Amino acid sequence: MASNRISIPGVLQNSLCTGVSITDALSELFDNSISAGSTEIHMKLSGNTLNLSDNGHGMNRDKLEKSTEIAYRTTSSSERHGCFGVGKKQAEMTLTDLKGSVTTFSSDGNRISQLTTDYPMILQTGEYYPHASGLQVDSRDIWEENARNPSGPGTLTSICLHEDVQHELSVLINDADVTGLRVMLATTYRDALEKGVKITIEHGDNNYQVYPIDRLCLSKRDTPLPPNYLFKCNSYDIDILQKKGELASYYMKTPDGGCKQFDRSKKTKGWIDKAAPGSFDLDKIGSATYELAYTPNWNPLQQDAWKKNGITTLSDGQTGVEAQRAKTDGKELVRNGKVINHSKYIWKNVTNAHKHIHKKIRERISFKANPKIDKVFDVQVNKSSVNEKKIDPILLKALEQLKTSFMNECDAIETANSVNESSVDQVKSSSASSPLRSPISSSPPPSDQMVPSKINTKAKPKLKIALKETQTQLSDSHSESDSDHERPSAGGGAICGGGHAVGGGNSHSTEISKFAPDSECDIGSSKRQFIHRNTGERILHDWNNSGKYPEIFVETLDKMLIEYTGDCAADSLMEFLDIITSVDAKYKLLLKKMLKKYPNPETPMKWGIELQRIYNKTFEADIAAGFSPM
Repeated sequence: MASNRISIPGVLQNSLCTGVSITDALSELFDNSISAGSTEIHMKLSGNTLNLSDNGHGMNRDKLEKSTEIAYRTTSSSERHGCFGVGKKQAEMTLTDLKGSVTTFSSDGNRISQLTTDYPMILQTGEYYPHASGLQVDSRDIWEENARNPSGPGTLTSICLHEDVQHELSVLINDADVTGLRVMLATTYRDALEKGVKITIEHGDNNYQVYPIDRLCLSKRDTPLPPNYLFKCNSYDIDILQKKGELASYYMKTPDGGCKQFDRSKKTKGWIDKAAPGSFDLDKIGSATYELAYTPNWNPLQQDAWKKNGITTLSDGQTGVEAQRAKTDGKELVRNGKVINHSKYIWKNVTNAHKHIHKKIRERISFKANPKIDKVFDVQVNKSSVNEKKIDPILLKALEQLKTSFMNECDAIETANSVNESSVDQVKSSSASSPLRSPISSSPPPSDQMVPSKINTKAKPKLKIALKETQTQLSDSHSESDSDHERPSAGGGAICGGGHAVGGGNSHSTEISKFAPDSECDIGSSKRQFIHRNTGERILHDWNNSGKYPEIFVETLDKMLIEYTGDCAADSLMEFLDIITSVDAKYKLLLKKMLKKYPNPETPMKWGIELQRIYNKTFEADIAAGFSPM
């Protein structure tokens, strides 16, 4: 007669094939300590014995027995990291390789309990009956020596490691590189460390304290930085609501008190204005926070945290810098304050124009656990192995649009900073300024921070393009979008490419007027100014229609085309442009590139402020005389 009994040895042997690494296993044990309210966690490796102790609330004998049951589990909640009830057992099996025993001591403040799980014996007998007792006499020295609070509550887990695990763990502890255990703990438990949890590691004569490492360096928002240092961060709070039996919906509050919903329809697929979700028949299943941060050079922001942990940061060109980037750049997925997944760059849906910005941006998605929201993020038994491809695709699409908006802002700021560096003179004015807005109208205005510094960190070599007779620095005037800088109509030729070649004449009868910058942002004690795409079109349109100064106009078109075609070497592109003898063809080509790069007419455009200065300088006398091309 066939038996319905589960083979315990088979279950244990299968556990070794789940892909749980040594760091994953340690993480499960740290999770338990943090979930128990611990403020101190100490890890000590001595020979082949690993002792992990904390000062959490501890367990009585009954709870200690239940915690070692293979099938025991609790409901997922925002207060605990676990939800499947297998983490502690899986960690023990991985670290012992089923060839050693694990003894757990725990006190709830009243009595110390002890339980030993002998894995070799379980494999031999096929029986698994965890039984706790009081603290045994021959174990008292172990408790007294290793417990964080011998006379109070806390838990101590003493694990007999497999020799291969012992060797690997020893290397990880003493590794002063980004691949070491200290960096893993400093990034994974950043939230707990910042809230005061103390994590220490002891190995032989070496003692380490782990300090938080924030990959996004968001604490720098409130820290004074050197002048002209570029650092920007945005944060979006997204509510996840669902009607029974339907897909989840995503809502986001805007700074002005409004609300936006991500419309999943093929026609829209974007953030649209919506009434408050309270008016719908929807249940809130949770929320998520999406944070982004950008700087051309992360080292100055994070080097102090790395040094505290005994880690030396590397610069471009140094051996190991790629491994450092793999551990720091990219995206974090944070569940209950713990980083459960860190992924590298994903280039999907990133245009070539944005790639140099994309690799300087770091992301974080944070959420509080419950069974429904865990399903949205596809949280698995091994929570350190989340498959990002299985996260709700609608949520990923919504976040992708927010990131595109953020990249546009960063691109405009970086371009303005680069243009400023290539200028010679600096002219200041005292006009009022307003913050840069997202160029994507479907995204809400972000709550961001731009902190400048003097450190020069360009994404790629910038072509210095400034005509000698027009070289001036950025001024300080500003308006969000001047009403007289309207987008030219199709009849004017700027949008549809119907402008005439220089010198050909035109019936357009607008007076030549001086153009002012459209917007600006503070960079230290100075300001960076921007020209929006519609104003850039208007400048080119008026110059093309004027028929004046053709040599300077052609030179300006060539230099802008070179700047807007960053994937091609300037020398090679200039040879191509020399072949194009039609000024009108160059003019139309430039307009086409501007429209493709900046679909939104109020987006700050690359090299726009330089175009404005060249135009105003060239037409200085004509503007004063009120010249009209009629």
